[in-house]
Amino acid sequence: MKFQNNIFTKTINKYFYYLFTLNITSNYCAFIHNHQMYNLILIGVLSASIAYFENLICTIIQQKTIQKIYIGSLLIIYNILCIAEYFSYINFHRILNQDVIDIIAETNTKEISNFFSSYIDKHWILFFFFIFLSLNLIFYKFSSVIAKSKYIGYICLCLSFIGTIVYGYTAYNFILYRNGMGIPQLTTITRVTYSYYITHNRSQDIKNLNQVCKKVNVFIQDITNSPQIVVVIGESYSLFHSSLYEYEIETNPLLNQHKKDGNLFIYNNAVTIDDHTHNVMRSIYSLASQTNQFSQVPLFPACFKSAGYRTILYDNQYFIGNGTTFLTDKELSHTLFHYRNTHGFSYDGDMIEDIYISDSTSLYVIHLTGQHYTYANQYPKEFQYFKAEDYNSDIHNIEQRNIIAHYDNATRYNDFVINKIIKKFKDLNCCLVYFSDHGEEVYDCRDYMGHGNAVHSPNMDYQIRIPFMIYTSPSFQENYPQTVERIKQSQNYPISSDDVPHLLLDIANIKTEHFDPTRSCINEKYDTLRHRIVLNSIDFDNR
Repeated sequence: MKFQNNIFTKTINKYFYYLFTLNITSNYCAFIHNHQMYNLILIGVLSASIAYFENLICTIIQQKTIQKIYIGSLLIIYNILCIAEYFSYINFHRILNQDVIDIIAETNTKEISNFFSSYIDKHWILFFFFIFLSLNLIFYKFSSVIAKSKYIGYICLCLSFIGTIVYGYTAYNFILYRNGMGIPQLTTITRVTYSYYITHNRSQDIKNLNQVCKKVNVFIQDITNSPQIVVVIGESYSLFHSSLYEYEIETNPLLNQHKKDGNLFIYNNAVTIDDHTHNVMRSIYSLASQTNQFSQVPLFPACFKSAGYRTILYDNQYFIGNGTTFLTDKELSHTLFHYRNTHGFSYDGDMIEDIYISDSTSLYVIHLTGQHYTYANQYPKEFQYFKAEDYNSDIHNIEQRNIIAHYDNATRYNDFVINKIIKKFKDLNCCLVYFSDHGEEVYDCRDYMGHGNAVHSPNMDYQIRIPFMIYTSPSFQENYPQTVERIKQSQNYPISSDDVPHLLLDIANIKTEHFDPTRSCINEKYDTLRHRIVLNSIDFDNR
């Protein structure tokens, strides 16, 4: 049988080589990310099998117009994947995976605008367009030339066959064990497809979680004498840029005063379990540990609501219908909260102005934009206290110093915002807990700003350690002196934001079967020796 006469061998043509080259280009980023030789071999055979089946479909299609549309669509998809894959790796040292898909799905319009202004220079867009156009022309010409070689065609057919076997084996394991790692992670197209599959399955998890939250059973002795609870969740707050934590620049003058007055207690050894918002939000809402059994264990607002608290959410990032997360689901939101805001605000301070104080005993959850990039967009002009010349030119260049100044200005504005929240609640019997979802690198230990790749950082502390503080109003201190004393004693305990729900239930004295006293830092049964797991598998206390 001649090579050109069989439908399965006829697929090894110029279009195959073109698609094969695009696959290799896209998937090669996974090898850069984890440069072991067997990964390079697997990338080769998997790329060949994908290109083979893509071109097989093209060969089966008889109509020329449909063929051209099909091939054109593939080329557009692969070029987008190539650009996105390398952009993500160059800027964040991340390949396109579930974490990145989560961030994209949950990003609102304002954050998209900030992202583009931070990382994409419009003057380079046209340049990269011509670069990729040139690469595609080179790939196509190369494919036309190499397609004339019969022997290379046989080699590629063998590679495709081996790649198909690899896919078959991993698919079998996935069906058998439902293990996501069984899906080949070395090719962009399968990685992105699997991530979409996970995102799609979340809808069922949210349905299950909604039923769990509706049926939660709690006990509270006397709701009328219970304190107001305020939970403030910051964003991208580096404690290394906080004067509460000995940063040499005064970024927290207002909170420092509350600390001196004895109303604000600063925790010195707090960490988050992850370096981007989605996983952190799951962990700080759920009474589960490390988000294990997330859909089987209630969220803390459901416990407060069941106890008789009025539950209120003010969120400047998540909105109903915007994304595929539990915080954007309409039905679950109604289960958790009596009220939540429906729109965002240009600045966090504007949102605080909008907060209405309820006459009932209430839980307030306030999620800020905080110091999320672009830092310059997170504070009004009147809060521009710091400029590039305030920073050491021997350590950072002018661009870096400008960005650091913007970040510190955003931190100074965040100080104003938290103080504004405190002023709003200080006359109530109130306990306020503030912490950030994760930290941030701002050229602290390398030429990098942002978060989301702590595992590759020379020092993960910048992204994993977080500011954590508790404010107690004069009325709360008078009514709950023992609780205040336990807060004072726990300031140097090793704590994790993953345990916040148990701390909140303890402060409010709400009992439920899911409450674990060993996870509340103010409880006498708190386990100070428990090691904190971050980034899914790293023992932060035993590195």
